Amino acid sequence: MKKVFSLLAVALMATTASAQIVSSNSRNVTSEPGDYSAYNRFSLNYQQFKATSHGYTSDGVDGVNVEFVHGFNVLKSQPLYVETGISASYAKKKDLIEAVRIGVPVNVAYKYTFQSANVWVQPFVGLDLICNAYVDDSEGLKRVQGGWHIGTNIGYKQINIGFKYGSDFTNMYDEIKTKGFTIGLGYNF
Repeated sequence: MKKVFSLLAVALMATTASAQIVSSNSRNVTSEPGDYSAYNRFSLNYQQFKATSHGYTSDGVDGVNVEFVHGFNVLKSQPLYVETGISASYAKKKDLIEAVRIGVPVNVAYKYTFQSANVWVQPFVGLDLICNAYVDDSEGLKRVQGGWHIGTNIGYKQINIGFKYGSDFTNMYDEIKTKGFTIGLGYNF
């Protein structure tokens, strides 16, 4: 998991740095005034999370995540967005855990657009409010958790691929914290 997180962090920094370098040297990439309209995004994602307790990290628990996000521009002169929405996750690992989690993400995102190719990159960072709606072993379960995440969406026209890594501020159980990554396909409208 550390390799996946490291790879995601490097990819995020590289795409952000690359977009900044190109935007300062070319007219093909822009973060200058343009159409910074609000948008909606629906995405279907693969999700894996791990539980950590007393220095031990469990094997990954695989699941599926569906997310709807609304992004609205906060500065008329820059493509800086605040996104909020709702997500639902289902994860199961035989003989370990089955869980349904509902989340409310709040992100801050900046969109770099490569105009000639209709390609865009949108790194983001955000917070999550998570409700553990159903967990098969609910003894000691915290029903509400808070967390953070970082990621990027890379898109062509309205289609995008998203990557996200995050962890919890609060424990899922008394001494168990979760962290995980998500990769998925989205559609902006």
